Amino acid sequence: MAEMKPFSEEVLERFAETIKALLHPSIYERTLQEIGTSLARAVTSQVPRAPSATSSSALTDYLRFGEWMKARWGWDHIMATGTEHRIEVHCPTCPFEKLVKEDSLICRIEASLLGELARESFGYGKVAIHRNAGDPPRDCRFTIYTERTADSLAAEGLTFLSTQNGDKRKADTAAAARAFTQLTPRERQLIPLLAEGLPDKQIAKALRLSVRTVEGHLARIREKMGLHSRSALIRFALRASAQ
Repeated sequence: MAEMKPFSEEVLERFAETIKALLHPSIYERTLQEIGTSLARAVTSQVPRAPSATSSSALTDYLRFGEWMKARWGWDHIMATGTEHRIEVHCPTCPFEKLVKEDSLICRIEASLLGELARESFGYGKVAIHRNAGDPPRDCRFTIYTERTADSLAAEGLTFLSTQNGDKRKADTAAAARAFTQLTPRERQLIPLLAEGLPDKQIAKALRLSVRTVEGHLARIREKMGLHSRSALIRFALRASAQ
């Protein structure tokens, strides 16, 4: 068995990798969610899935994901499944310690991890964060709704849905990601800002460039990608940022 790696260390490594490509504060929350999603992909790539597709096998898969994280990352959270279509995850200690003192949004990493794993297992996941007192907090919990019900719709939280037309969308995203590698480092910095729908003036301010320089970069991106309109450029940015 591979050597145990602390969960917080795994998160911080993926945070560092992701943040390099996402520098603007307006997409910070999205960055945290992407880290959680990336962690979930790491889990699902390592843990065998049940061969049948039933509610009981989905629950078995989800609990197996938790056991894998305990064994590999030292994840010490406790999953309880007493309520139908709902899983409670108790967090006796905070894996982020000093980080969460400075930024309460850091909890979204785990919420996204748990939500994405629910989407993989059940086809649906909604995660409500219940943060407790303390600095760092102790005995927090997450509620994971595994089916769209009146309770899940009423709850505040992050929602993870199965993608419609998944194969085509994945193919489009993969193609955009490959095209993304053809851009220069500076051009790549513009992509997440475009995906946010920011106008040229705000992009220029965020990157400390002149508006004319931004316009020149965007023109070159459109030429390289064969895009003929601003809307097509934004669609490309959205697909490239989704990878």
